[in-house]
Amino acid sequence: MTASDRASRVQAVALGFRDYLRNQTDIELPDLTDLGAIRAAHGSEGLIPVMERLDFALAQMIDLATVYTDDARMSLEPLTVPTAALVGEYLRTTLAATWLDDDDDTQDSLVIVLPNGIAADLTGVARSALLSGAPNFTAVITALISSDVSTP
Repeated sequence: MTASDRASRVQAVALGFRDYLRNQTDIELPDLTDLGAIRAAHGSEGLIPVMERLDFALAQMIDLATVYTDDARMSLEPLTVPTAALVGEYLRTTLAATWLDDDDDTQDSLVIVLPNGIAADLTGVARSALLSGAPNFTAVITALISSDVSTP
């Protein structure tokens, strides 16, 4: 699979997951096309309220899994890659980050590289956030933005 094919698949997963979260939680997250306007109006800081809404939606999913399943960890694990894809697409769209193409289609690891060279394993971050019971992508994104992602 080419890097372009992989990026298209990741974007499709991200958009599908955004719709899934809206249907499950009634929390509206912006479409990727809306992020350009958000960045134009607020700069990279405009991504923070988006991540706050994502954290809130994920917290609701964690609550639902805790209440309605015997093993919340098992029901949350399938949300790991879609969560990573959505966060990555938001970073790609707002901060001009790029997906690291590892040429290994058997791995589910999604690694994003910011313009300043910082690479983040979003699959690991998403897994930790979901299984900890306290998603906090807001803090992760704030830390990445404060590390001056605009300069390579």
